[in-house]
Amino acid sequence: MARSKDIAFHDLREKDIAEAFHVTNRTVRNWVKSGCPINPDRSYSLFNVHEWLLDRERAKLTVIAEGGTLEEQKLQKEIEVLEGRIEKQKIENAELRRETVSKYLYNKAIMTLIESFTKFLVDSLKMNIINFRAIPEEQLPRACEEYGIQATKHLYQTVKRVEQDV
Repeated sequence: MARSKDIAFHDLREKDIAEAFHVTNRTVRNWVKSGCPINPDRSYSLFNVHEWLLDRERAKLTVIAEGGTLEEQKLQKEIEVLEGRIEKQKIENAELRRETVSKYLYNKAIMTLIESFTKFLVDSLKMNIINFRAIPEEQLPRACEEYGIQATKHLYQTVKRVEQDV
């Protein structure tokens, strides 16, 4: 699967999620049936699945704490600790998202610049070849000097090869 490592956290397959949380693929499918978020293209976001699992565990502890009387204080403390961890994880996830998006946008901008520059170079070379083809062979060295280009044997052979191919 060809994808950028920078956006890999938002476009995971079922087996990637299973691997990340050390569970089976069947478990991931059961999570989806239980409400685990899934993207429209059937891929998963690591951040969304992680957040869903944390919310689910917090809900379980809340239900347990409400039902018991002896351990209620202990469970309430555990819930508070977990909520603190969840908030910390949400902040880390937000920072990681920003960093991931920044890297993705940077890479996209670089690729766009490279593609544009490559197209410009190819177009320039095509125009130069067309111009060289229009110059008679005996005038080629003089024309190269006028354009500020050093006439080399290699350049001359390249123009001739291109002419033969066309």
